[in-house]
Amino acid sequence: MKTRCPCCGTTLSLDTLVAHEAARAALTYVFRIGGDLGGAVCRYLSLFRPQSRDLSMDRLARLLEQLIIDIDAGSVKRRGQQVIAPPEAWVPCRHRLQCGHYRHRN
Repeated sequence: MKTRCPCCGTTLSLDTLVAHEAARAALTYVFRIGGDLGGAVCRYLSLFRPQSRDLSMDRLARLLEQLIIDIDAGSVKRRGQQVIAPPEAWVPCRHRLQCGHYRHRN
């Protein structure tokens, strides 16, 4: 069954997504995020897409896995700093992502 990405318009077979290990993991992570945060996931992931090529399914799955770990832990640790991030803190971040406040660092 063919599907179309609502973010970029790419057509891809759902059977292919389910058969590919990393793609299947990425789908599982996206379904776990859901709710208010689910709408900003594509925008967030675009921050990590290399400008010269597509984001691989392996990288996509790793990014989503880390995002879920951070959400579940209620904190984010980057570059040696840990910041408390309870679930209610993620909603303003979602809004900023949707409004384009963050840009890709390249």
